[in-house]
Amino acid sequence: MNFTLFYRIGQHVKELFQDLDERYTYHNYEHTLNVVEVTKNLAFQNHILYPEIDALLIAAFFHDTGHLKAYEGHEEFSVEFAENYLVVNNFSADSIKEVGQLIKSTCVNTSCTCLNEKILHDADISHVGYKDFFISAENLRKEWAAFLGIYYTDDEWLYNQIEFLKNFSFQTDAAKLVFSAQLKTNVKLLKERIHDFERKNS
Repeated sequence: MNFTLFYRIGQHVKELFQDLDERYTYHNYEHTLNVVEVTKNLAFQNHILYPEIDALLIAAFFHDTGHLKAYEGHEEFSVEFAENYLVVNNFSADSIKEVGQLIKSTCVNTSCTCLNEKILHDADISHVGYKDFFISAENLRKEWAAFLGIYYTDDEWLYNQIEFLKNFSFQTDAAKLVFSAQLKTNVKLLKERIHDFERKNS
């Protein structure tokens, strides 16, 4: 793993995100750094090393840069940002193509076809297995209101989140090992909040 390379890429992406709309309370540079870190850890647990891990981490850094141009369909713009940087820095055509495919695999409804795609996909959604899940979820709720015009009442949001988590599962064994326990706890806490709401409004 080329630490100098990833430092430069990290600085480049950080500079890009300085122009990000401040209403991005979830898909911001902090989220990107988290995805990079989780991607690295999951890759190591799956014994993915150089050069495969390089493409994974580059894709993790660039995967949400497309939000600078659009909310929905941002992945295509993220690929453009990555390609522009990699071409200037003399990456091979095969490497650029691989990074682009990995970024596209982060689309919500994409069926991942290889381990690397599954790793990045799991890293991108790993917040569901964090103790601060409810904070992240609320930040996402604010984004949807700001950019998609989708508004949820508190109870509607609870039901939305429980339906999502009940049907969710990580795609790699490594992610399941690391995040599943807290994911189950978050589902339990959501059910308790829904129960409290229903009891108060019965």
